[in-house]
Amino acid sequence: MALLDQFGNPIKKEMLLEESVAGTRAVRQTLSNSTMGIDPYKMAKILKASEHGNIDAYLSMAEEIEEKDTHYLSVISTRKRAVAQLEITVDSVDDTKAAIQQVEFIQDWLDRDKLEGEIFNILDAIGKGFSVTEIIWDLSASEWMPKDLIWRDPRLFKFAKDQCTVMIKGDGNENIPLDPYKFLVHRHQAKSGIPIRGGVMRPCAWMWLFKNFSVKDWVIFSERYGQPIRLGKYGSGATADDKDVLMRAVSMLGSDAAAIIPESMQIEFIESQDKKSNAEVFENLARFMDEQMSKAVLGQTTTTDAIAGGHAVSKEHNEVREDIERSDARQLSSVLNEQLIRPIIDLNFGVQKKYPRLRIGRQEQINVKELAEVAERSVNMGMHVSERKLRDKLGLSEPEDDSDILKPISTTAPPQQQSMTAKTVAAKNNNYNDAVGNNATDVAADYEEIMNPIIAILEDVAASSKNFAEFNQKLLEIGEEMNLDGFADKLSKTAFMANIAGQVDAKLED
Repeated sequence: MALLDQFGNPIKKEMLLEESVAGTRAVRQTLSNSTMGIDPYKMAKILKASEHGNIDAYLSMAEEIEEKDTHYLSVISTRKRAVAQLEITVDSVDDTKAAIQQVEFIQDWLDRDKLEGEIFNILDAIGKGFSVTEIIWDLSASEWMPKDLIWRDPRLFKFAKDQCTVMIKGDGNENIPLDPYKFLVHRHQAKSGIPIRGGVMRPCAWMWLFKNFSVKDWVIFSERYGQPIRLGKYGSGATADDKDVLMRAVSMLGSDAAAIIPESMQIEFIESQDKKSNAEVFENLARFMDEQMSKAVLGQTTTTDAIAGGHAVSKEHNEVREDIERSDARQLSSVLNEQLIRPIIDLNFGVQKKYPRLRIGRQEQINVKELAEVAERSVNMGMHVSERKLRDKLGLSEPEDDSDILKPISTTAPPQQQSMTAKTVAAKNNNYNDAVGNNATDVAADYEEIMNPIIAILEDVAASSKNFAEFNQKLLEIGEEMNLDGFADKLSKTAFMANIAGQVDAKLED
C-alpha cells in the first residue's frame, strides 16, 4: 500500500533526500528585488497588489522594515523568541508499548540544539503571514529523521488562485506543488482572512512609514538646531548672478559661518522662539508610532516602552502577553503535529489511526504538596490513580532500575522495642504512676494552708484602695511585711522534685 500524506498525495521517498528549491534560478531572480523609496502611494499600491497574488514587493518591504527599524525588530524578535524557548512535551496516544516507543522516538529527535533556532525561523510567519520551511531528511541510521529544518525565503513561493495554497515559483513563474512530507507551511492568523493579510506587518508598515518621515525630519531639524534662519535681501535691480552670489553666501553661513556679499545686499538672522517644543513634536510622533507597533505585535506597551501604570496595569499587560504567547504556541503545535510529527511516524512506524501530539507551552503552576496529599487520600479511598500521569504532574521521571527507587523508612520496631514502647504507653495512661501528677496533687493539698494568709492581706489592701494606682502603691509598701518564705520554699522543693522525677522516671516520696 502506497504511503499518502494528509491530502492523499503519494509520498516519493527518493525526493525527501533532495533539496527542492535551493537550486532553482528563482533564488537569484527573486533575491535581487528590493523595495526602495517607499511613500504612502507606493505602500498602498504594494499592499493592494499582495491581496491579488503579487506578494514579492510586499515581502521585500517586510524584510526591509525588519532590517531597518530597531523597534519593530525588537518586538517581533521578542514575540518569536518567547515561543521558541517554551518547553515541548509529547503526549502519548495510550499506555501501550508501541505508543510509548513512538513518544520516545519523537523525544529523542526533539533533543537537538538547533531546534530553538529552527522554530524561531518557522515563526517568521507572525510578521509576514506565512513561512515555508524545507525538511531535509536523513536516512543514514536506517531511520527517517529530519536532519535540518531550513527556512526558505518566502519570495521563492506564491499562492494558488485560492490565495491559501502555497506553491513553488518555477523558473517560468509557473506554479509547482510542494512535495508531500517535504515542507512545513505555517500560516499565522493575527486576523481572519487570507494568509498574506494575517501577519502583523501590515498594520506595522504604516506606523513605520509615518515614523520614518518623522525621524527624517527630526534629523534635518537636529542638523539645523541652534542655527537661526538666514534671510538674504537684494535690491530691485539685482541680476540673476547677484542672486546666485547671495544664495551661496547664505548657504555658506550655515556651514562655514563666513561669507562675502556685495555692499548693496543684506543678510538677516531670524531666531526661532520655541526650539524645544519643535523638537518634541518629532520625538512624540516617533514614540507614538513605536507604541502602536508594540500594541500590534505584543498586545501591550508596558514591557517595551516603559509606560508607567502601577502594578495592576503591569499585571494586566503581562496577562495579555501570555495570552498571545499561548495562541502562538498552539498554532505552531498544530503545524508541527500535522506536517512534521505525522510524517516522522508514518515513515518509521507506518500509518497510524492516532498520532503522538506535541504540546508547546509553559508548565502549569502546580502545588506539589497539595497534589501529593490529594493523590494519597484518593488512593486510600480506593480510587485508581495513574502513576504515569502523576509522575508527569510532579515532574518525576520513571526509575531506570530497582536500585534507583526510593523506599519509605520502615515504621515496624523490633520486638524488644515494641515491648518497651507498650510499657511506656501503659505507664503514661495510668495516672497513679505519673510522678509529676502526684506531685501536683500534693501541692494542691497544702494550697490553703500556705496561700490563705497571703490572700487575706491582698483582699484587705484591695478593699481599702480607691483605685488601681493606690492599690499598686500599697502593695509596694506592705511587700516587705509579707511573709512569703513558706510559699517560696514549697514552690522550689516541688520544682526540684518534679525535675528529678522526670529524669529518673520515679515516684515522688515524702
